[in-house]
Amino acid sequence: TRRLAEGQFGARVSVQGNDEFATLAESFNTMASRIGGQLQALQGLAAIDRDILSGASVESLAHRVLDQLQLLYPQTHSVVVWQTGSTTLRRATLWPGRDAEPSLLDVRDVTCPAAALQPWAALPADRAFALSALQAEPGSSAHDFSCLSSLMPLGVAWVSLFPLRQYESMHALIVVGSTQHLEPATLHG
Repeated sequence: TRRLAEGQFGARVSVQGNDEFATLAESFNTMASRIGGQLQALQGLAAIDRDILSGASVESLAHRVLDQLQLLYPQTHSVVVWQTGSTTLRRATLWPGRDAEPSLLDVRDVTCPAAALQPWAALPADRAFALSALQAEPGSSAHDFSCLSSLMPLGVAWVSLFPLRQYESMHALIVVGSTQHLEPATLHG
């Protein structure tokens, strides 16, 4: 417990037996892990805030956001998207490194029809849907995001969209992809 109080959130209590003390030790270890994860998330958010206040580039902010999302939700694949031209989106994603290698930031431009970009700018709130719905009939709400399928890696079946707005204008979109359905509210907490 002293090591945890000193900020060593990897510290664990040895669990022996099946009595109340073992249950208490397991609960302590779970609590230490959660506190460590929450502190790491807060430190990541503080770093993002510092970058924003210092005027960092969108690409640099995207990298920081993707690093944080990878730590918080390792079972997902995240993409940050922002518009750079009338028919061009810039997509930033992190590809996990092998073994001890660091992740690789991949930034590239994706061209979409101008009509496909209009719904992005008008996205009012967080949203989730199956990528298979992108094959829906034109005019359906999911079909409006047809360009999205070109932004996600193979194997992603569901996406949650998080628009980043300032003064009623969307500046970027965070897309979190998963093999299973994840409601945006689940990713917030």
